Amino acid sequence: MHCRPSEEVKEGLRGSAMVHLDSVTSYDCLSAEKKPANLNHPTGHSTSTSQRRLAVELEKQFVNIDQLARKQSVEMSNHFFLLCHTFTTRVEPLVEFARRKKESWHCVLTKSSIAGLWEQRATYPSLVMYTIANSVILICLVTKSRAFPSKLHDLLSHFPGYIEYGEQYMSPLNVLRTIVFWDPPSTMVWLWPPGLDGETHGRRVVDSGNMFGYFSSVTEQTCEEFAEVAGQDIVDYSFVPDKEHGEFIQDGKVYRYLNRWWVVSWNS
Repeated sequence: MHCRPSEEVKEGLRGSAMVHLDSVTSYDCLSAEKKPANLNHPTGHSTSTSQRRLAVELEKQFVNIDQLARKQSVEMSNHFFLLCHTFTTRVEPLVEFARRKKESWHCVLTKSSIAGLWEQRATYPSLVMYTIANSVILICLVTKSRAFPSKLHDLLSHFPGYIEYGEQYMSPLNVLRTIVFWDPPSTMVWLWPPGLDGETHGRRVVDSGNMFGYFSSVTEQTCEEFAEVAGQDIVDYSFVPDKEHGEFIQDGKVYRYLNRWWVVSWNS
């Protein structure tokens, strides 16, 4: 993991206006292969550069944290805090685990969160966020339910480097990265960050290794070109998909979801 992208990668992130996208843009560059588009592939991956079409604009998912959080949410020292179910894991073991799986660690984390929430089937809306501090990832589940999220815990606790589960107050100001929204009874949303100014045009990529912000940037590179430039750091990058519906297979089960830009608000 790194704190800033290299100059070569930053150059690749600089883009202009709307660009043409591959038939289905891959979420991860590590597993990219040159092959025709296959919409029946379990992850929806394809990196064909011969078939092009204009980007499909994803919808926005508006989430108000105050409506999701428990009544124990408090305001202290002019900061708003949420009482969350919190899972703690070390960064480097997760990164290495993702590299062996040929995926970005951000996508590995998000997929396990989606699978856990599907298995949990909570009756309350739920939001999964995470933050990184001192080489540790804090994964936060915001929901009104006080029940122990056993199904989500079963999946997240299998990460290499997993430490513990607990409950603690977290502030949205602590660079919490929103990744999954569950709206019962059956709506699962993979949340993607827009650009620094809220822009969503063009082919976009997220640098999860950037400790100074969480946003997407435009790139005109194909997945293979981007992977070649980024080298070992590619495990930090995830391409924003260009289609609304997605699915993946984990432990022999198919999990489906919607891709949307996140718009999160709270009263502070």
